[in-house]
Amino acid sequence: MDILYLLIPLSAVLVLMILGVFGWALSRGQFEDVEREGERILYDEGVMVEDSQESCKGVPEQWFASVPEESGTPVAAARAEEAEQSEDQKLEDEKPDPSGK
Repeated sequence: MDILYLLIPLSAVLVLMILGVFGWALSRGQFEDVEREGERILYDEGVMVEDSQESCKGVPEQWFASVPEESGTPVAAARAEEAEQSEDQKLEDEKPDPSGK
């Protein structure tokens, strides 16, 4: 029975410490934007090449076109938009100059 005189205050201190850490996390903004971290992996921030992949640096991206990719991902949408812009640029480059030069 004497152990309760020790366990009850220790559990109260533990609860206060947990509430203190939770309050600190709230004040620091740890729970402001929980969706961003889950979606961050979906966006392509650039291709990171490891040392073991150095030989693939000069490989044209057309070689990787046969790799299936889900069309619903933001990366696929960005690549499709980039391809469309490059096609538009090629069409503009092929147009004759109206000034005749």
